[in-house]
Amino acid sequence: MSSSKKMKTYIRNGKNNISLQQFKLDESTDVVDTSQMSVFIRMVFSDFTIKDLLKFIPIK
Repeated sequence: MSSSKKMKTYIRNGKNNISLQQFKLDESTDVVDTSQMSVFIRMVFSDFTIKDLLKFIPIK
């Protein structure tokens, strides 16, 4: 399963149990000079478990 599908699945399935969500976006350039956006999502569930998801998306 791809990272983006995992993110969608966690958000959809856990939305009723999520106590806190954080979304962070950042634009950067990698070693070969490709612009990319990093997407970081942290979810804290009602039972205090934490799920972190990270994805890098090339910017064209």
